[in-house]
Amino acid sequence: MVADLYKGDKAARIVSLLCMVIAFSPACGPIIGSKIAAYSNWRVCFVIISTSSAILLFCVQLFFQETLLVKNKNPLSLNGLFCNYMKLFSNKTFVKYAAIQNLTIAWLWSDIANLPFIFVQSMGLNIEVYGYYIVINVIIYVFGTIINQKYVEIWGG
Repeated sequence: MVADLYKGDKAARIVSLLCMVIAFSPACGPIIGSKIAAYSNWRVCFVIISTSSAILLFCVQLFFQETLLVKNKNPLSLNGLFCNYMKLFSNKTFVKYAAIQNLTIAWLWSDIANLPFIFVQSMGLNIEVYGYYIVINVIIYVFGTIINQKYVEIWGG
């Protein structure tokens, strides 16, 4: 949608902003999940996630409209998809930016996946407060996306 609605530096700033918003999910998730796990079963978290996802999918289908112009639409084909991915991954600028984004997201999510075992099981931290410790990682990531937005404005996307 961003590529359909915005071009150039504006699109790069919007994508960076979206990454910052997405970064809040690992801050909110562990806080909410640790509260749920402290007062009920951890499996309840998955029921809540599944229900919320179904509701959000319904809302997207109901309220979001197509942003791609009809004249630009290409029929979906496996060969066309493969060719587009080959073009995308042959673009060195895209690969560099994607690698940076993927490595930072991988770091953040691997921390979130492993830190409960370290904090709760090894260090004996109360599960109810565990989520607040994760916020530190997310805040650092958000600052990184803010810095990225400034660099996009200075050096271009």
